[in-house]
Amino acid sequence: MPMTPNWYDDTKTILVFKFTEPAITTWDEYDLAIDEGWAMIRAVKHDVFPVFAAGTTPMPTGNPMPHLRRSLRILPKNVPTTLNIVDNRFVEAILQMLRSIHMSDKMVLIHTWAEAEAYIKDYFATNA
Repeated sequence: MPMTPNWYDDTKTILVFKFTEPAITTWDEYDLAIDEGWAMIRAVKHDVFPVFAAGTTPMPTGNPMPHLRRSLRILPKNVPTTLNIVDNRFVEAILQMLRSIHMSDKMVLIHTWAEAEAYIKDYFATNA
């Protein structure tokens, strides 16, 4: 699958959505990967950070908004926020628009994996 959720390590506090070539060709593939990842998160009782690291993998054609909204609407309760590593200005603009429209504090946009690790470390230090 071009977008695969996998645990980062044995603590199961970070679920990484890895994007591989060939890229996702339909938004249905995206929805299936989200469903699989959210089921993995719901199977644990502690907080989990999903990290989306698409890199330069292109998005499928079509309107992403209904699928991105859906992913936030069905977000597991034990997800403090999603972390999106974004290095594509177009994708960043779309995600910023989604955040604005839904006033979502459940989506954080960052630029590096180091930022993601620092954010998560700070969260667990503050909420231990």
